[in-house]
Amino acid sequence: MIADPAEWVALLLFLLIAIATAQLTARERARVQEAARRGREAQLLRRIGQGLGEADLDLERGLRAAEATLAEELRLSEAQVALNAGTPATGKALMTDDRRSLTLPLRSPADEQIGTLAGRRAAESPGLDAIDAHLLEAVARQLGAAIERVRLRIEANEAEALRRTDELKSALLNAVSHDLRTQLASILASAGSLRQHDIDWTAEEEDEFAAAIVEEAERLNGIVGNLLDLSRIEGGSLRPDVDAHVVADHREGE
Repeated sequence: MIADPAEWVALLLFLLIAIATAQLTARERARVQEAARRGREAQLLRRIGQGLGEADLDLERGLRAAEATLAEELRLSEAQVALNAGTPATGKALMTDDRRSLTLPLRSPADEQIGTLAGRRAAESPGLDAIDAHLLEAVARQLGAAIERVRLRIEANEAEALRRTDELKSALLNAVSHDLRTQLASILASAGSLRQHDIDWTAEEEDEFAAAIVEEAERLNGIVGNLLDLSRIEGGSLRPDVDAHVVADHREGE
């Protein structure tokens, strides 16, 4: 029982100190939780980024690794990354009523939706809370930027390959053109010599001219055949027929 008025002042002072202490404690607890959340988020993003980096230009492999990492870290029954086929879709984050499934759009740095990220938990597991949703949103942002970066690298590599192919084609065309002109010049020279009726060629000389025409024509035919095979290889119609063969081990003295 409080009979002295001074004790009322002490009680009020104690209450004010308790309230201030509780607020400071709650604030520090919130900071600790926020630091833990940020640490978990950084670790998750690092693992996903490492998986995408190890996959290099194999985007499909990198996405499957990201799905496995998400399922493990967030205890998901299923994690799925789907890329848009054709015209990019538009959409927002969608959480089911039971909070067991969350679908997020994947956006490129240009704010173009390039796919979706879906995370689901089993019926017997607790639903997704705000921290889980925040982590999935951070992963969706990272995946959007990473997918766009890998696509740009693939396009750059393809452009470089096309440039080198064009250079090789130009060099090959120049070499083949020289060979074609050489064979044609030899054929024309031999045929022109045979048509010179004002010169009495011996039978042996006429045979040499005819043999030269046949030989150069065969070489020309081989060059044209190689060019046609090359075009079929580039078009995909000519493919190697691979078969297994047992090679006997022949050693000296056996």
